[in-house]
Amino acid sequence: MFRDSTIYFGWNLDFRGRAYPIPPNFNHLGSDLCRGLLKFANKEPLTERGLFWLKVNIANLYGNNKISMEERAQFTDDHYADIEASVRDPLENTWWNGGDDPWQILSACRELVAANDSGDPAAYESDLFVSMDGSCNGLQHYAALGRDLEGGAAVNLVPGDRPSDV
Repeated sequence: MFRDSTIYFGWNLDFRGRAYPIPPNFNHLGSDLCRGLLKFANKEPLTERGLFWLKVNIANLYGNNKISMEERAQFTDDHYADIEASVRDPLENTWWNGGDDPWQILSACRELVAANDSGDPAAYESDLFVSMDGSCNGLQHYAALGRDLEGGAAVNLVPGDRPSDV
């Protein structure tokens, strides 16, 4: 019923100032299926940087989030044949269903294949959102406030070869 329609979410703020969408089931913080269905209303050119982060996002969603960003993008490049086959026939080629968040993976795979099929992936107009998350956000704040290099390294505030995990 809402396909190709723009929808808006009402928001609540809690006592800490954190914002949460009012709809309890269908929102960008919801289940894998909800997140896989949602897109932005306005499209923007993907750009080379956006193409890189789309590839990183696919690897993250597949469960490869403890390797370097470059290795994540390479994971997506290495599995491009699986990605393309999944997009062309998702019921027959179920590579996308092997990851941690299959519906988001399939959505991101569709966007990547569409961008590549466009002939100029960097100029492709994308409306897909890419989720980003911090690492132990409270500890990140403490490490930043205390200018703690060791703590900052443990929560990915300082550059490193691989992501850290306290």
